Amino acid sequence: MTDIRTNRTNDKIMLRVPDGMREAIKARADANGRSSTAEIVAIIAAALGGETDRLARIEEKLDRLIGGAE
Repeated sequence: MTDIRTNRTNDKIMLRVPDGMREAIKARADANGRSSTAEIVAIIAAALGGETDRLARIEEKLDRLIGGAE
């Protein structure tokens, strides 16, 4: 489950999100260089124990380490 690439032949679901969440997903997706769909899949995979968001976790840890050193 480490491949987060999506295409039109993948399974599809409809998802309703609270006001403002779509924009937050888009912002996070842009920051990670992914589509909103790929970002949602990465978030779900990480929540289910996948390693697809490993780079983001490493970046967060580095930011904390660098921020703490200043």
